[in-house]
Amino acid sequence: MVADRITESGKKSIINLLREAMEIEYGFIINYPRVVDQLVNIETIPQEEVAKKLELLGKESIQHAGWIMQLIENLGGEPQLPITVIPRIADIPSLLLEQLDKEKTAQSLFQQAKQVVKQKQAKGILAKIKTMGAVSPDSVADRSSIIRILERLEIDEGRHIVLLQNVISELNSLIK
Repeated sequence: MVADRITESGKKSIINLLREAMEIEYGFIINYPRVVDQLVNIETIPQEEVAKKLELLGKESIQHAGWIMQLIENLGGEPQLPITVIPRIADIPSLLLEQLDKEKTAQSLFQQAKQVVKQKQAKGILAKIKTMGAVSPDSVADRSSIIRILERLEIDEGRHIVLLQNVISELNSLIK
């Protein structure tokens, strides 16, 4: 398993980065149904497309949280769900602007974690295995599995950033 080839300090660094990302994902998991509910049941502006986009973001955040927890476990850590105070939703555009910044932070955290994986792999193990002729396609695929998941998370966060920018723009035009 690729996690076995990452140094202990590398694993700790990656776990810490993933826990930060988990806080961001968890925050949106908690907030997205509340925002959608407020848009659908309280606001007087047409918001069906906005609500659909927010629901997509929420569903993907749930999926991301699962992947992050799995990565943390594979690295030998224990996933921790943050316990936070959930603020009252007074201004949806402001809340979404905050979330936009958080999505950018999450994308950066995944980039950082990917770099740690690359930098903190134990030296010599792959070279030794290759010289023994024991490298199978499965071990090569396994070697990059953490990086592939982190890249997928990074790409998804990029899409989330664009989607949130569109939602904020749409809400601002509907409010005016």
